[in-house]
Amino acid sequence: MFDKARRVERARQQIDLRRRETRLAQVEAREAEARLLEARDARELPGPREDAGRRGELAAAPRHYLTARGLSLLVGRNARENHHLTFRVARAEDLWLHARDVPGSHVVLRDGEGRAGADDLREAAEVAAFFSEARGEAMVDVHVTRRKHVRPARGGPGRVFVAHSDTLRVPPRDPEGRLRKR
Repeated sequence: MFDKARRVERARQQIDLRRRETRLAQVEAREAEARLLEARDARELPGPREDAGRRGELAAAPRHYLTARGLSLLVGRNARENHHLTFRVARAEDLWLHARDVPGSHVVLRDGEGRAGADDLREAAEVAAFFSEARGEAMVDVHVTRRKHVRPARGGPGRVFVAHSDTLRVPPRDPEGRLRKR
């Protein structure tokens, strides 16, 4: 009973936080709409990054590659972007990859239709290994799981708890020149 009460209280706090964030985003969206409606020509319109920086959001988007079969591969650049990518951008059925037991980028392989094959997984795992601190190793173990099995952990942005995953052992490979950048 006490565990259930703690879970309910935590959920209530998270809901309150999300409500405040949503209200703030709504006010900011209305302000942006008013600025857009007041603009008389294109020079008065804010640039795409100008508005994002004002709200404190990420200035740079995650790296984006296409696998050989054309699936999207998103790669975080830092801890905050990893957190944003994993918990805001990635969908529950997308594949999530990360080098095992070392700091590194979170990699999301978009797999909405369940088309990802072994080659796509290998390419994504090689990218996850390359964008980790184990880049200099000959072979790197990489967690592979569905995004729905990843939960935020204490200790700051980018830290996660993986409920269950498979492990691929791959060499780190630079995606530049090998995968299409998007």
